[in-house]
Amino acid sequence: LCQSSSGQYQDDISNKRVLLIGVDGLRADAACMLPLPNLHLLRSMGTWSCWANSQTTGIAKSGPGWASFLTGMESDSHNVDANDDMTDIAHPTVLDLAKDTFAMSVAAAVWR
Repeated sequence: LCQSSSGQYQDDISNKRVLLIGVDGLRADAACMLPLPNLHLLRSMGTWSCWANSQTTGIAKSGPGWASFLTGMESDSHNVDANDDMTDIAHPTVLDLAKDTFAMSVAAAVWR
């Protein structure tokens, strides 16, 4: 999306981008209710769900949850069942698909 001089956002097919934002422990429905102006601006320019579930079964740990988010699979299918078990993912992630499909892909993570 690019902003025109009139302030409207227009589709620029030659410059498509995907931005996935994940915050460990932050529920999407809670983020919809918080005063987060920059996040709400991004939301207004794209596709967003306040009710998405990335993991509906398995244990509530970060590793399995992130693996579910990245693969679209439940923990019994992607084989990640602990925080230190991210090397055994049994399915391609959305990052793998982006790397294999597009000329340039970037992933960044901060873990504190």
